[in-house]
Amino acid sequence: MNDIARQTITNVGQVYQTKKGEKKTFELIDGSTVTLNSASKLELSSDFNGELRLVRLVGEGYFQVAKNREKPFMVQASDFDIKVLGTTFNVKSYPEEPTAEAVLVEGSIEMKSKGQRENSVVIKPNQKITIFKNQAELAVNASKGNKSTLSKLPIKEIAIENIPVVESNTTEIPDIAWKENRLEIVDQDFESLRRTLERWYDVDIQLQSEELKRYRFTATFSKENITQVLSALQKVEPFKFELYGKK
Repeated sequence: MNDIARQTITNVGQVYQTKKGEKKTFELIDGSTVTLNSASKLELSSDFNGELRLVRLVGEGYFQVAKNREKPFMVQASDFDIKVLGTTFNVKSYPEEPTAEAVLVEGSIEMKSKGQRENSVVIKPNQKITIFKNQAELAVNASKGNKSTLSKLPIKEIAIENIPVVESNTTEIPDIAWKENRLEIVDQDFESLRRTLERWYDVDIQLQSEELKRYRFTATFSKENITQVLSALQKVEPFKFELYGKK
């Protein structure tokens, strides 16, 4: 992977992007498809589909990569690179978020971090890998069945977890529910959720106290507007909100 990982996009060709509050699916010239979540951008190298298929992602994208062993597919994000042959996976790498993530649905990918100590990790289907941008050390929880084993990776800021999937039903994976237009919140603190809601509904949310930021929520939304979402969250934790246009 090292030779490929050193490749960087010097000349940008096609650019795909979404605004806050919108999601779009694009077909690339190699037959791959990419669905971009809100406030995301995908840049293709000007020589995309030559010897390499090199792209750069800012934000979140769900990739279904057309198989072509002769032309490796590379996704570059701010905190890691991903090497692909043919596979389906989700990448989340928003600049303002404290973590960057990748979830593999099928196939195989190799992720190379760009942290203090570079290293690569191969991810298996239904595994999620998280890079903690500001955290010094983490253990890796690689569980098999009901038995959890704790092991160390040579890279310190990476954690891997297995995602339980009901009968291989990938639509039930919370991390890619956004693609089906569902907002899945799983034990998320209000500060983190605020950023998600801002992108999802194109609003600006200000939390007026430190205590509010620590509130935690688990919920699922699909067709609700921002007022309905906040009203539902109010039933879990006590808070008041006021809306002024998009604020």
